[in-house]
Amino acid sequence: MIQNLLFILRLFKKRPIRMSLMFLEIAIGVAAVTLVIGALLVVFTNSPDLQHKIFQVTKNSDITGLTTQFDLSPDIAENIGNHSNYIEQLSFVERYPDFIATHDDKQYKLNSFYGVDPGIIDVLNFSLVKGYFFQNIDLIEKNHVIVISEDVSQRLFKTENPLGQQLIINDNQNHEHTFTIIGVFSLGKLKKIELALHFLIPYTTLSDNINDLTHQTSVWFSCLEKNEHLAKEEFETLLLHDLSQSNPLIGHYTGNKYLTFTEQLWIFRQNQRYFVNNFGFFFTFIAILSVVVSSLGILSMTMISVVERTKEIGLRRTLGSTRSGIIRQVLSESIFLSLVGSICGITVASILLNPVTNQIILKGFAAQVKAVQVTLSLPLNLAVLAGSIVMGIISGLYPAILASTLTPIEAVNNNFS
Repeated sequence: MIQNLLFILRLFKKRPIRMSLMFLEIAIGVAAVTLVIGALLVVFTNSPDLQHKIFQVTKNSDITGLTTQFDLSPDIAENIGNHSNYIEQLSFVERYPDFIATHDDKQYKLNSFYGVDPGIIDVLNFSLVKGYFFQNIDLIEKNHVIVISEDVSQRLFKTENPLGQQLIINDNQNHEHTFTIIGVFSLGKLKKIELALHFLIPYTTLSDNINDLTHQTSVWFSCLEKNEHLAKEEFETLLLHDLSQSNPLIGHYTGNKYLTFTEQLWIFRQNQRYFVNNFGFFFTFIAILSVVVSSLGILSMTMISVVERTKEIGLRRTLGSTRSGIIRQVLSESIFLSLVGSICGITVASILLNPVTNQIILKGFAAQVKAVQVTLSLPLNLAVLAGSIVMGIISGLYPAILASTLTPIEAVNNNFS
């Protein structure tokens, strides 16, 4: 270690500008690689399970051709769920806009409250942090219970236990409704997505107590990505079959566009693809190019060092040093150069992390994804240092082998060719 450090100091003394440029090249290359890998990792590790898709099915307002109007009801949703082969999980959902939640004069304003059935927990695959989720008995008895998100719990209750607390909801007609908190849920990786799911209430309780004509009725379901089209077709077929039981004429209008399928993670997917296509490939190319330039810089400096020390190498060979010993010496120097440059690169990356990666590269992407920030974790830094060791070995291998092939006589006579 000390010998390698003295070796670098000697090189700096002889060629300060060339050595400074070489370390600058290494630092830029390592910083670029660190930031790019960190950005890509944070995007994909904060992604939901993209093997599954979640769809919200709503009825179009203009249904041309159908002789009877229909609503997506809990009975229809249950029937489709019982007879479907491609829909994995399904839930009936009612969305009520412009509600305000209040607890001890603290307000949480959000666009929507959701009346759901217990199936929503399987559709979104979220977990309960505290308490429990309401059951079918709560739907039947129309109990005034509510399950809130972690975000609501932290904002309204901070460190206080929210379970059993009363939450007052003001609807858009300025009527107050009191609910008892029975659970706190976490959306896991879905919490990064702007789904605005923070208040879940039994749909029967909401529909029985709130007369709101602006609420939206829908069915949410999840399916495998490969079965997306089959699941949609199956949903439409089962819906028409269910409706035709009351009106046989409905079966003649299968060609009409009467349903809208909205993928809940569509914005996230589009932004993810946009990030990878526009930023990922470009910055990965820049990072790889920087690493190649850095490797050439180490190779060049190591070659110059070997050429200048041919007599020293010859003397060591005369005194009994083996070829493998010469190779180890040159490689250790090359690796040390790479490690020092990499440490400088990680330092540069930590300085540029927030102003460049988080504020510029991820700014457009993070508009639809909350709290996504790149951090230089210990595993990432260790991986970069391990990569720098490999880069040092590759860059110094040719000069090391070349130096080891010198005979003592050639080396002492400074006959390096």
